Amino acid sequence: MTFDRTGIILYTKEYLKCVDFYQNIIGLSKMFETEYLTCFKFGEAYLMVELDSEQTDELNKTERIKNCK
Repeated sequence: MTFDRTGIILYTKEYLKCVDFYQNIIGLSKMFETEYLTCFKFGEAYLMVELDSEQTDELNKTERIKNCK
């Protein structure tokens, strides 16, 4: 088995504040974003920040992206 990239998924109730922190304070670059998920470049890995699914009934399994390419 080979891996293209490893990463960390961070679920948060404070999604917008968390995205702001990693983008504007830490200085990470966005790879992509959706309404409830932002994926940042994190060295050779990624950091995925996602709204905790308990915070919205709009998310379902088909809408949740689980990798950054």
